[in-house]
Amino acid sequence: DWERDPFRQLTDQHIIESLHRVTLRDNFVGKVHYSNFGMGLLGEALARKAKSSYADLVQGTITTPLGMTSTFQLTPEDQRNRQAPGHDAQRKETVHWTFGHLAGCGALRSTASDMLVYLAAQSGQKNTPLTEAMLATQQERFPTDDGEGRLIGLGWFLSDTVQKTRIAWHNGGTGGYTSSAIFCRDPKVGVVVLSNINPEADTGSADRIAAEIIKQLIEEQQAKNANDPSGPASLPPP
Repeated sequence: DWERDPFRQLTDQHIIESLHRVTLRDNFVGKVHYSNFGMGLLGEALARKAKSSYADLVQGTITTPLGMTSTFQLTPEDQRNRQAPGHDAQRKETVHWTFGHLAGCGALRSTASDMLVYLAAQSGQKNTPLTEAMLATQQERFPTDDGEGRLIGLGWFLSDTVQKTRIAWHNGGTGGYTSSAIFCRDPKVGVVVLSNINPEADTGSADRIAAEIIKQLIEEQQAKNANDPSGPASLPPP
């Protein structure tokens, strides 16, 4: 239900009780079944392991080390005037989704500038305390069996482009918002597209825009490197 906040009442007890109804079948092993519930459950499990809230865990291990100063689970009071209102397919403003104890599946709010900082780290433009962990998330784990030759890492979908480069990407949508992020390690480029309209109205345009931009960035950087092989590849500034 894109028009409401469908996760707002979920508690940790709801999640625990729901696990009793989950059956893992043998024919799922080695196959990709993307699950918002699974990602939310993972976030909750990691937070419990760290004896922390999910928000504090993300801040302490990712956003603060990378200098991402405008990424939050819940927007602070003094930052709320910066938050773009979300819209539905009729261009009416929507409520902001909250995720409770399933925050790991999509609760973070950010800016394009902060996300480009994140992609710069993921693409290897700069070394960070997270470099080794980020590389591990980009390693292929399983094929997606979608007929298009895509693979999946840890949270990232992986595809090979016509320019013979490997890209990692992920997209998302909540009531009033859609997003798409893509990066490449060779050449080191990345793009993020954020839209304040819900997925029903967006109809994939955020993904298409991001795909066109990354294609152009890869082509431009490959041409630059061909003309100056010793020149460094860089991520364009925000």
